[in-house]
Amino acid sequence: MRSLIAVSLILILNCVFLEAADAATAESLFHEGQNFYKQKNYRGALECFKKARDATSLNHALGKIYGSMALCYEALEDYDNVVASYKKAAEYLPMILAP
Repeated sequence: MRSLIAVSLILILNCVFLEAADAATAESLFHEGQNFYKQKNYRGALECFKKARDATSLNHALGKIYGSMALCYEALEDYDNVVASYKKAAEYLPMILAP
């Protein structure tokens, strides 16, 4: 019984550490994308934001990432993707649209 608990605890801790590592990677990529955006390198920013999106599963992070992607698409005048990205951002950040 103790070995089962120990194994379960190890698995849980590994998942927590992996999620933390993924969050750090996503945050780093997000900041890199912001820097590209400030330099008006919208395609470079989009690539970073897409990688950040793929590296995280945290709702608040995904909301910010999709919102930033929408701004890049807007700068590139890709309005279909602007709308799609804002819709995805709203899915992850519904409290923004709440009355």
